[in-house]
Amino acid sequence: MATALSRDQLLQRTGRLSQIGGITPFTHADGKAKGVSTLRVRTAQGLEFWVLPDKGMDICEATFLGRSLSWHSPTGITHPAYYSSRGAEWLESFAGGLVCTCGLSTAGAASEDAGQKLGVHGSIGNTPAEQVNWTEKWDGEDCFLTISGKVREASVWGTNLLLERTITTSLQSSTITLHDSVENQGLADSPLMLLYHCNFGFPLLTERSRKIWLYWKEKLSGKDDWIERGDVDLVGHDWGSLLVQRVASTRPDLVRSVACGGAAVDRSYPWHPLAQVWQTPGEGERYMEEELTDEFGISHLVENGVPHPSIIVIADFSAISSCQ
Repeated sequence: MATALSRDQLLQRTGRLSQIGGITPFTHADGKAKGVSTLRVRTAQGLEFWVLPDKGMDICEATFLGRSLSWHSPTGITHPAYYSSRGAEWLESFAGGLVCTCGLSTAGAASEDAGQKLGVHGSIGNTPAEQVNWTEKWDGEDCFLTISGKVREASVWGTNLLLERTITTSLQSSTITLHDSVENQGLADSPLMLLYHCNFGFPLLTERSRKIWLYWKEKLSGKDDWIERGDVDLVGHDWGSLLVQRVASTRPDLVRSVACGGAAVDRSYPWHPLAQVWQTPGEGERYMEEELTDEFGISHLVENGVPHPSIIVIADFSAISSCQ
């Protein structure tokens, strides 16, 4: 795989970056999407997403290893020319997608404020961006893919808000970083309402999916401010150990103590026999489906002295990441 190769090895095996990833601009040529400029971003890890400069720099299509991450509405991608700010007519140009930006001076249901009628979710997601720029830049062994642009909501004697957006990933990454800043360039104070309308969908979401963050927050503490106090003790094993190390290294101010083990960060690590089975294509899937059942897990925990009430909680946690 391309992800296992160095920069020099990749350059030796390819004619240009587009063979394994990068940013490709194109323009839709049919239906209500005709004329919408799009930037297609691909990484060597299997992540692909489309940024729409003509639609507020939103992220519409998004897939990982060929599987969709987002819900698509019946309207599909529509050109900003079809947008209407009247009442709920925003829904007629709402394509869904991974991230749809709402705002900047209003978001939510249609309303009336100071005699002005405000439509659903504002206009920013149907406003073409200015000064759009994209780069593919090598830094060490990775190539960073960056898209930036400015989206303005303005009227004469009214609001003048400027949203500056930067979207970043890299050739060796399977994550997206979205950074926004909003500046009031008007002469008077202005309301600011910014909503990120994230539309996750099948097959990422199924009946077996769970919201990990909220679920863990409720299990760990009934208090809303526990994450802010900086007295969190993190314990992790195996994959959980990697997550613990990640949190402790990026947000040490939130963590009081760390205890973790069983996580290999060395490619030459000699995995135990069962872990080697899990990593073997075909055999790993067979083991998970046929042998690693709830009955097996519960009996194993009982044999090792885990109290039954705790087993129920552990079994519940085991379903958190089960998405197909």
